[in-house]
Amino acid sequence: MKGETIMNRDLDGVYFRVERDGKWDSVCFSDLTELEMDKVLENRSEEWLCNLCKILAGALKQIGDQFDINPEESVICDRCNSEVDSPDDVITCTLES
Repeated sequence: MKGETIMNRDLDGVYFRVERDGKWDSVCFSDLTELEMDKVLENRSEEWLCNLCKILAGALKQIGDQFDINPEESVICDRCNSEVDSPDDVITCTLES
């Protein structure tokens, strides 16, 4: 964890007890480091993992609703500054340049 920026945003509401710098803390799944995620996911049942996916999907939906994220709206490409129909078009533009 040295050099890694830790940000606790508490976005998904799924908490795990993890030890950081010698202290135990309850940390939201989306705020865990990749190594911490690997540890909490290790040896979990398929049912447990499916339930976690459903909870995370609910959190994503709530964030999308809160910020009124609508995929049908136009997107402006940061690279060429033109209007595109979908985020996939932005990826294509970036790859072609």
